[in-house]
Amino acid sequence: MSKRCPKCSEENREQARYCINCNYDLVLKDPPVKLCPAGRHTLDPSWLSCPYCSVPGTSKVPRPNDRIDPSEPAQPKPITTYSPSIVPLRRIIGILISYTWKAEGQVFPIREGRNYIGRDNDCEISLPEDSQMSSKHATIICRDGKSFMIDDEKSMNGTFVNDSSVEEKQRLSNYSKIKTGSTICTFIIINPEAK
Repeated sequence: MSKRCPKCSEENREQARYCINCNYDLVLKDPPVKLCPAGRHTLDPSWLSCPYCSVPGTSKVPRPNDRIDPSEPAQPKPITTYSPSIVPLRRIIGILISYTWKAEGQVFPIREGRNYIGRDNDCEISLPEDSQMSSKHATIICRDGKSFMIDDEKSMNGTFVNDSSVEEKQRLSNYSKIKTGSTICTFIIINPEAK
């Protein structure tokens, strides 16, 4: 028995994980991520609407437990599948690297604008494994692509840059060591024009 590659039609052994011709992954892949109509948040298919975006024309903000009731008539909401042409992404201008939770390291992109660090899944740098971190612990901001600021979001355990406590918004320089909760990261600017 053999496995046919859906990409190049090459015959492969039944137990093969990758195609011998084009290196295509023959094992079932994860389904595409479903996003809310605004294209900003991951959406559970059973939710009526996005729990993070308000419903247009109302003041109600839906919650994740707003489930589809089979007795009500269906009102389909558009669910967007991620596509770079649909969801405009902010440009990556820096990275945070941490070896706190994984020996091989974790890399988090820093994008133009506001980047939240915290335990919440809605944060750009989400670290739910850190019990010492607040849900929204700190913010890294870059407005002009050249200067970076860090601010503590009134967290319980504070934010530290190069072992100094962040009491108010302060400038963040290349290769700064950032400590939020129990997580230690190194900040690296990757935009060649940034200083």
